[in-house]
Amino acid sequence: MNKDILIAQITDTHIVAKDKHWMGLSQSNTAKRLQSVVEHINCLAIRPDLVIHTGDISDAGDIESYLHAQILWIIL
Repeated sequence: MNKDILIAQITDTHIVAKDKHWMGLSQSNTAKRLQSVVEHINCLAIRPDLVIHTGDISDAGDIESYLHAQILWIIL
């Protein structure tokens, strides 16, 4: 028996440390965009079997950015 699998892919979120802005642009809020995407996935009528992140999670690769991303991902 074959079962279809629904996969959601999120890519290149480039999360920055809390209270920082991507490339220093005050109107850019990568955390807010990721939060919006996660909320959208959580509201889907048919939930994905798997959510995968590809590309850059953190913009600068610093621990603060990864900790900030971890907080955002936990609600998924």
